[in-house]
Amino acid sequence: MKRIIVLFLSILFVSCSSLQMKKDENKEEIIYKTLYQNWQLDQLRTKIDLDSAKYGKNPTIIYYEKALLERLNDKKELFNLLNKIKTEFKSNEIITLDKALDMPLKGRFIKEELKNIDLSKLTINYTKPQFQRDKASNIIAFRYAEEIMYFQVQYKLINNSWKIINFQERR
Repeated sequence: MKRIIVLFLSILFVSCSSLQMKKDENKEEIIYKTLYQNWQLDQLRTKIDLDSAKYGKNPTIIYYEKALLERLNDKKELFNLLNKIKTEFKSNEIITLDKALDMPLKGRFIKEELKNIDLSKLTINYTKPQFQRDKASNIIAFRYAEEIMYFQVQYKLINNSWKIINFQERR
């Protein structure tokens, strides 16, 4: 009889501890997902490193390590896009901007307006993009002689490349 009670209690404790581990893993996955979606990449890297040391490499950690590398690459690609557009403007070209615009009607108007301007005389400055899920936004300032125009620009990650989905003048 004692053996049955001991066996029953040991099964009970083992199953409860495995349930607790499963709850911890689900909680960790929610934290990973939140950090990933909000582009908190430094915090995600730290969390992955700490949990790898604590739990070892489980499938969730491996998945988010790969996802983190993709996010870092996507972030780098947006900065490359911005720098390439800025460089092309100095050469009075809009090739990269034309490819990045994903606004059919409004995009045509923007391209026509830009063709009428000597872009090499523009000075372009922009803020660091703010990321959220598959979108990003920043403010771009165009300075032409003494006039400065500010634009709120929104980007969307479509098929692993950034597209400009909204371009609004700010006052």
